[in-house]
Amino acid sequence: MALPLLVVLPEVGLPIVFVALRLLASRFAWAALADAGLRRATARIRMRLATLPRPLKTATVVGMLAVAAAALWWTGSTVS
Repeated sequence: MALPLLVVLPEVGLPIVFVALRLLASRFAWAALADAGLRRATARIRMRLATLPRPLKTATVVGMLAVAAAALWWTGSTVS
């Protein structure tokens, strides 16, 4: 269920995958290893983002919003 959401709406699909993986980790060893690796990777990314200068963080957010707006515009123009 979450895989199509990852493509269309990653901000909705990713939390679903993380929660599902966490639930599976309580039962399966492979999911526990994947969950631990994901948590380590998330911690590394957060540390890297914390060290970036504020203008670069702002530019990154603005760029991501521009890409999202362009994708919505493109989707809307191809549907009509």
